[in-house]
Parts: sequence; structure tokens; C-alpha cells
Amino acid sequence: MSRRTSGFARQADNNHAVIVAAFKQMGVSIVDLRLKGGGCPDLLAGFRGRDRLVEIKRPGKAPNATQEAFCAAWKGAAPVVVRTVEDCAQLVRLWLS
Repeated sequence: MSRRTSGFARQADNNHAVIVAAFKQMGVSIVDLRLKGGGCPDLLAGFRGRDRLVEIKRPGKAPNATQEAFCAAWKGAAPVVVRTVEDCAQLVRLWLS
């Protein structure tokens, strides 16, 4: 039986560990938020004084309704969806520009 938080299973996507490792390899600080629930994105990522909430999704998958509602209500920068290591690199390049 899976552990549930706020009525939703908070199981990590199968690429979660790969994405976290890639960000860390690139020098990004990571706080894992996936157990927070309530549509909160999976990670808080920080690099060179900039922070972003990051939602990890498997390729071909989209945020669910609860995650979309969180994003709509969030007053900070819009969370970023990453699916691949290349998506991680693209976010780091954006931070460097």
C-alpha cells in the first residue's frame, strides 16, 4: 500500500533520482518537496542567487489538476516542468544568461 498525502499518492516519478542527480552535478542546490502534497512541485532548485520550483514529470506526462491549481495560486515565479536531463541543462543555461 502506498503512502498518501492530501488524498494523492506521492510516489516519485521514475526519473526523479536522475533529475536530482543531474541538477546537483550542475551545481544546483536542491530541496526535495515531493512529500509536501497539495500540488506543491517536487523540488526547490537554486543556482547563483536564483530559485525556481520544479515539477518533475515523465516524458509525455503533464501536471495534474491539483498541480495546475497550485501553479495558478502561486504568487512567485511559475514552477518549471522538467522531464529530462536536457531540460535541467536548459534551466541552468537560462539562469546563466
